[in-house]
Amino acid sequence: MAAGGSYESARPPRTCLPQDVDALTRLYIDALRHSPPAKTEAFLTTEAKNLLEIYLPNTTTMVIGKIGKPEGFISLLQSEIAGLFVHPNFHRLGIGTTLLNWAKAEHSELCVEVFTSNTPARAFYTRQGFQRRAKRLHPETGFDLEELEWTQAPQD
Repeated sequence: MAAGGSYESARPPRTCLPQDVDALTRLYIDALRHSPPAKTEAFLTTEAKNLLEIYLPNTTTMVIGKIGKPEGFISLLQSEIAGLFVHPNFHRLGIGTTLLNWAKAEHSELCVEVFTSNTPARAFYTRQGFQRRAKRLHPETGFDLEELEWTQAPQD
């Protein structure tokens, strides 16, 4: 870690490997469990299954961390951020920003859905230039979601 709490990766985000999947699943569920709003264990169990059977096979997933020991990851379905999660032990070190910057370099527009009550995530995306596009209800939980979007500034 660099002075001042910033994160300097020895390499840019890398492609998710099969050896990462178990640890990614634990990281994902841990992140969901420790971020607002509170989710039921049944929802978390379903989400772990969805990660393995739906999300990872159908997205481009990039990881920061050693093989089998991810510190954070981002999954993209075209220009939609299907998930950006950083292990709680590595929060506020710039890992999320590094992953998001990779996605911004790949796409001129990005969108993401965030639970309205997840103030830290909403603040992160706002700092990264995202703006609220819409609000809707998350059908599986009944919680409010905000749809956020980012568009690359035009080049002069």
